[in-house]
Amino acid sequence: MYPLLVIFKVRDLPEFDESIEKLNPDIAKLYVEYYPQMEAYDIARYFFLDRPYFTHFIILPDDLIITQNDIDVLLEDAHHYDVIGGWCNVDNTDFKHYACFSFSLPPNPPYTGTTAGYKFRTMQSVENQTGITQVMHQGWAPCVISRDVIKQIPFRSSRGCCMDSTFSLDLYENGIKQFVNLAVRTRHLKINDVGGHEILVNKREKRIRLI
Repeated sequence: MYPLLVIFKVRDLPEFDESIEKLNPDIAKLYVEYYPQMEAYDIARYFFLDRPYFTHFIILPDDLIITQNDIDVLLEDAHHYDVIGGWCNVDNTDFKHYACFSFSLPPNPPYTGTTAGYKFRTMQSVENQTGITQVMHQGWAPCVISRDVIKQIPFRSSRGCCMDSTFSLDLYENGIKQFVNLAVRTRHLKINDVGGHEILVNKREKRIRLI
């Protein structure tokens, strides 16, 4: 197994950067920095597919705090599941008490939905559970995806948003199951109000780095 950890970076959050520094330096890390979302995911997907030695694509948003143990657990799970993720709080504001996965499909098309419409599980209902559960939608917290699935399912947006949602819908349409390991609880730094984290797309020079 030779995974590629893809870090989609549009913000500069010191806590996130510090968490990445603690990860195993031997795991390949692709930084896609300050690109618009759709462009960033296309770049990362083609980079991955052009290098057949990479076996798994790990999605890591730049406002998610993870540990090396989280990655190790999910990579072990990836021997048995084509799409496997952890879970986190949806945000730090209105939905801070909800976990970022659902047993229901997202709204279709996703841009028509509200956060409440996603029917996320409450944190209280899952925070003391372990084991692996099949879900219909997850928020990439983080998510490990096999090469076969990356080849089959391109990333796409729905009017510029909701790429995790469109991915869930496309997995369902293609009969591909996805799962969450309830033992992998991570922390989402997302803030929804006006004072949230600054997005630096079109403010910083675009960069792609393999470390």
